[in-house]
Amino acid sequence: MKRTTSAKTAKMAQTAILIAIIMLLGATPIGYMQIGGINPITITFITIPVVVGAMMLGPATGALLGAFFGLTSFFTCIGIVPVIDHIGVALYNISPIRTFILCMLPRILMGWLAGLIFAGLKRTKLDSNISRITSGISGPLLNTILFCTALILLFGNTLWSVFGAASEGQGILQLFPFVFALVWLNGIVEAIVCSIVIFAVTAALSHFNKKLK
Repeated sequence: MKRTTSAKTAKMAQTAILIAIIMLLGATPIGYMQIGGINPITITFITIPVVVGAMMLGPATGALLGAFFGLTSFFTCIGIVPVIDHIGVALYNISPIRTFILCMLPRILMGWLAGLIFAGLKRTKLDSNISRITSGISGPLLNTILFCTALILLFGNTLWSVFGAASEGQGILQLFPFVFALVWLNGIVEAIVCSIVIFAVTAALSHFNKKLK
């Protein structure tokens, strides 16, 4: 009984620490690195604490951490943190509700799915390091893919009008490069950097937890 209570307390404490890290990163340029000039592309590394939590504490915790990640993303759209997402601001001016959904839902799903992927890989005979690397890569990639999918579903008409040309055929050709640029630039950079950090952190935490047992 004491072990169960201690385990729950430890999980709550670790979750609280990860939430604090997410909120701290979201309030500083460390969490959202902007590349470019007047309208920079934003690359986020907040997937790191979300995926670490999902892997170490389970899919439900990953979803919770993803929700806080989504909140920090929404904050960049409404100007209450130093980092401003100019595309997010434009989308917020079009529809605050759809922008909130865009910021929240993909991040919640990302945290949940990253936890499920790691839990599934642990049940296989794969080496633990391979499981960590695979899960670490999946988080940032899922974040980008889910976000871009939600962006098209929620703001497809807006993207079409902004990036589309006069004819329908030209319009779709204008839209796809924009979406693919987000996927490849954000996804690849985030996947490389985040997976390395996630692997290192989860390996260290696993070793530490084994020593405590």
